Amino acid sequence: MAVTALEWSEAVTEEITCRLCGAMSTKKFYLRGISGIDIRYFECTNCESLQTQEPTWLAKAYGRSNLADADTGAAQRVLISHAFVVAAVKFFRVRTILDFGGGDGLLCRLLRDRGLDAYTVDDYATATYASLFKGSLENHYDLITAFEVFEHLPHPANELARLFESKPRLVIASTEIYSGQDASWWYLAPGQGQHVFFYSAKALRLLAQRYQYSYYEINGRHLFSRQPLTRVRRQAFLRFTSGRVFQMFRATLPFSETWAWVHRDHEIAINDHPPGDDVR
Repeated sequence: MAVTALEWSEAVTEEITCRLCGAMSTKKFYLRGISGIDIRYFECTNCESLQTQEPTWLAKAYGRSNLADADTGAAQRVLISHAFVVAAVKFFRVRTILDFGGGDGLLCRLLRDRGLDAYTVDDYATATYASLFKGSLENHYDLITAFEVFEHLPHPANELARLFESKPRLVIASTEIYSGQDASWWYLAPGQGQHVFFYSAKALRLLAQRYQYSYYEINGRHLFSRQPLTRVRRQAFLRFTSGRVFQMFRATLPFSETWAWVHRDHEIAINDHPPGDDVR
């Protein structure tokens, strides 16, 4: 169904403070959203991000599930993200992983099935697949992943501060980049009400600078590294995770699984041994 912008009422606020950088954000357009709510969108004059007004409708948006009804690509996205993380583990010698905003814990479970020391955390979901392996930003991890999470954060300055201040070596995120799209942009998804902040490329670079990380765009994903990557390593990872090379790598993964790690976690479950004690 086509979505069209509604006429901006003179009585509606025309400016808000950006919830990422604190600068002034000015009116862009507004759309009829979840439960008939008029969702207004503002563009920041500094970081150039797009955001809704204060999202007071999130209880409705997540009332039934953390997964929006229209998100039919969620399962495929987990499989692709799984392959990307496995590649990152090999390239960057990652030991511990936290999947931030990990939903039902499926990515965490797939990573643990490969013997990786992975955990998950999500304020809006139950980690059905990894209930014994809940992590925390209070702990330290080599890698924090956040696939299709940043756009859900109502107050990204606060929420991303917690993430980056835990000082992981690497952060890998995925979110679509805002670069001036109009009200027809599919990623807005006003009827679902879960996407409330849309980052420009400039915003992601500013975020990296704020927490003293280096930022790289890697085939549609966003990599933040505490230590700058050498040109050789960055180019190698870029090539490996693109095109046919990555497709071939993904195709090999189902054939390299073992039940050994499943049995390991089964023993943890039946012995009621709390996992994650050695995560620092």
